[in-house]
Parts: sequence; structure tokens; C-alpha cells
Amino acid sequence: MAAANKYRKGCLMKLMKLSFVMAICVAAFAGTTNGDNVLYEQTLDPNADSWLSELNIEQEVDDITVAGSTTWTSVTWYGHYSGGPLNDDFSIRLFNDIAGTPGINPIMEENVGAVSRVDTGLDDATSGMDIYEYTSLVGNFNSIGAGDYHFSIVNNTGVSWEWSGHDNTVGGHFRAGDGQAWIAHNFPSDFAFRINAIPEPASTALILGLAVPAICIRRRK
Repeated sequence: MAAANKYRKGCLMKLMKLSFVMAICVAAFAGTTNGDNVLYEQTLDPNADSWLSELNIEQEVDDITVAGSTTWTSVTWYGHYSGGPLNDDFSIRLFNDIAGTPGINPIMEENVGAVSRVDTGLDDATSGMDIYEYTSLVGNFNSIGAGDYHFSIVNNTGVSWEWSGHDNTVGGHFRAGDGQAWIAHNFPSDFAFRINAIPEPASTALILGLAVPAICIRRRK
């Protein structure tokens, strides 16, 4: 009886310690909103081609691959105007991948409007226009599972905003407006952006939780 009580007490102490660790880990993941974890990034190259990405003129999309379930915290992207800075009205969108082609309608989207705009000090090699960096927090991109997707930034100045490039890889898709089918690019169309995210807290808790039964298994001789 004494040995059994000692075992139960030891098991209880282990459970209490594990529960404490789990609580700290979940709270840390849930509270991380500063965008320190880069989920996906394509760096800016001012010599790469840029393309018009306006809501009602021409929309651009770039393919991405996500590893693991995440919640996005912020997005950074780059672009320029054909005639100087305008009043921005940005939307960030995510589309499913259907055999290499984006779905017609976004599975997630957020209109972030006029966001932080900073002159990078770089000029687009083709147009000579100033390239700006834009950053926005996001709140609608939750529980995005692992897989292939298509990512889009569109502005709605009604004139001309171009999404700056990452390199001159041929690929990507474009279309004239919402509801239309996407057309594969035959020209360089790899865009510059960065997506920051945190792992799903539920996934972390599940992984840690699997250890609970294991520590209380009593070995029998």
C-alpha cells in the first residue's frame, strides 16, 4: 500500500509539472503577435520585373508552400506607382491550389486599406520609380494547414500600383478582376513579400498532451 501511494504521489507531481510546462508553452504561442517567426519570404530585387496588381484592372497571384498549421500575424510586401504615391486600399488574399492553378474565389482575405508605407530608398530598374515597403497586421488568416496555396496582394487606387519582384522566374497567374479564371504568366512574375506567423496553440498543446499518459505507465516486473 505504501509503495502504491508513493507511486501515485510521484505520478501526480509529474502531471503537475507537465501541466505547468504546457500552460507556459500555450500562453507563449498564443501571445506571440510581433511577427518574429517568418513563415514564407521572397526578398525584394529592384531589377526583377514588377506587375500591375489593381483590383479592377489586373490582379496578380504568387504560389507559396506552407509547412504546418499556422496563424498569420503580419504581412510585408513591396511595390511602386506609375505616377507617384496614391491613396492605397490594399487587400491580402489566399487562394487554394487546384492542380497548379489558383481557385476562383479566395479562401481567406482581409481588406487592410491604407497601411504603413516606407520608401526603401531603392528605385524600380525599369520605371525608375521609388519602391515602397508596406506592412500590415492581419487577423483573418487562422488555422492555415500545410500545403500549396496562392498568395495575392491587390491595391485599389483605380490607377496604377505595381507589385515589385523577387526574381525573374517565369510563373504565377493573373486575371482582369474578381470572378474570372486565372491565366498562367509567360513572363517573369515572382513577387517580393514576407509572411509572419505563429504555430497553432492547439497543435502544441496536443503534442505535449500526448506525453501525459506515458509518464504514468507503471512498469511491471
